[in-house]
Amino acid sequence: MECVKGKCWLPANPVKLKANWDEVEQVCCIESTLEEDQTKILVAIRDEVKPPHYVGKHSPERSYESGTGGCELFAFRWQSNFFGNRIMFFKFSLVGRGDGGTKAFIYSLHPNRERD
Repeated sequence: MECVKGKCWLPANPVKLKANWDEVEQVCCIESTLEEDQTKILVAIRDEVKPPHYVGKHSPERSYESGTGGCELFAFRWQSNFFGNRIMFFKFSLVGRGDGGTKAFIYSLHPNRERD
């Protein structure tokens, strides 16, 4: 997720992700209102999440959200230092851009739930 620093990420579903940002603020006491706050969080996730934390399917499932339909979904669960040692869940997809770069679409970010 190197592209996070260049603001090449977007919410896959803004309403759903807003609810996740609000939950992160309430549960983890981490400010997530501003774009800068969100980018800081995503950079922390990028630094913490490793391949063994992958909990998605092999081959990855496909998105059904409008605008990202058919994109591969990558889901991760890990114990996060950044989020106060909580077990967190994060799901995203990567899409190539016309300039040769990559854009990340963020689907979910929240403390782990039993159904994740």
